Amino acid sequence: MTRHATEFRTSGNPMS
Repeated sequence: MTRHATEFRTSGNPMS
């Protein structure tokens, strides 16, 4: 869940 939350924040798309 950590990498998922970080990825969504870095990418800027939480729906990804």
